[in-house]
Amino acid sequence: MRNIYLKFFTILYVILIIIGCSTLKAKFESERKYKIFKSSKKPESVFKIKIDKEGNVLGELRSKLISPAVIIGDVIEDQTGDINFIINSVKYLSNWSNGWTEGLSAASGNFVFSKKDTELRVQIKEEFEIWDVIKGEVRYDTEYYRGEDGLKKVKNRMLRIISVVDFLKKQDFIEFPEFFGHARLNSTYSRSFKKITQPFLFPETIDIDKLKRKNQLPVNYDIPIGLKGDLIFKEGFFWRKSYTEKFFPEYLWQLRNSASIWRDYEEAIHLFYMLYNMDYYFNNVLQDASFVRIK
Repeated sequence: MRNIYLKFFTILYVILIIIGCSTLKAKFESERKYKIFKSSKKPESVFKIKIDKEGNVLGELRSKLISPAVIIGDVIEDQTGDINFIINSVKYLSNWSNGWTEGLSAASGNFVFSKKDTELRVQIKEEFEIWDVIKGEVRYDTEYYRGEDGLKKVKNRMLRIISVVDFLKKQDFIEFPEFFGHARLNSTYSRSFKKITQPFLFPETIDIDKLKRKNQLPVNYDIPIGLKGDLIFKEGFFWRKSYTEKFFPEYLWQLRNSASIWRDYEEAIHLFYMLYNMDYYFNNVLQDASFVRIK
């Protein structure tokens, strides 16, 4: 009986050693397959290099300033330690209380992380550009849209959001910040994107008296209500055609009066924030930023 117990515990000990070695090997392999670099400049950026199952070396660039964007591309590292990041796509996921919008868009750009002592200094060789949506999924409550249906919904949503963001940057009625620190929350950089832009884009959704008391009413909002038919009821609000036509370009009239861009704003405000901040991020934050390896 003693020999049986001795053999049992010997076998168990060997098995535990094998499992332990396998775990350590797996841990080593996983750590060896990626590197993480972090910028010293605020707001912080994180650049991750990893190897996929096929052995391709890929890069992912993230920053809270362009969240939820993940910039993706191929990585080529030369003997000097310089890293060439060739961008091919950007993925994003924006949640709301009853669903989400997830997409993958084609993109282009070329960033070089040049080695200087213990740091990597970024040089933008080719500007970042975001192109057409190539994959998309949307959830509304219990309804899921995938495949062609999901792609169509995300593509149309992104086109509308891009149009509104472009308008916000070009309009002359209100001077907005160059960038925002957060989509919904105030930050050390600015009040939130939502608090600053919603009163101008959608004043019908705000308590007007409260805006007046806080001196946050959009310029010239108190225009007279037009003739009969000026108000359109959509998505729980009366939209003023007269306000739309006074402050918005004609190509956005139908989108605002139908509350289409209001739904985009409510359901995917992080995508508005992401697209609004991209120019500032790449031109003023990432350019010449220094990165150090943290893992």
